[in-house]
Amino acid sequence: MAVGTHSSEDMTNPIVSRRPQDDRIADNIVTALELSIPVDVGSVDVRVNRGEVALSGTVSSLFSFRMAQRIAERTPGVSAVDNDLEIR
Repeated sequence: MAVGTHSSEDMTNPIVSRRPQDDRIADNIVTALELSIPVDVGSVDVRVNRGEVALSGTVSSLFSFRMAQRIAERTPGVSAVDNDLEIR
């Protein structure tokens, strides 16, 4: 399982400063994804910028897609989720 995390430092706007809370949110989402047995995460990238989460990469099923979305939405500190995961 390859899961990547990125916070505001990695976002396209270089002016945005790195926020420790974004790092914590990303880490919490990745941990929950790794512990969630039904979510077979093949390659997921988790990016967080000011509480807004962007999920990208691939998962193996619609169920995994929905679980990843739900995990991200229920993570404390998350204000929005953009789920761009592909099912393969």
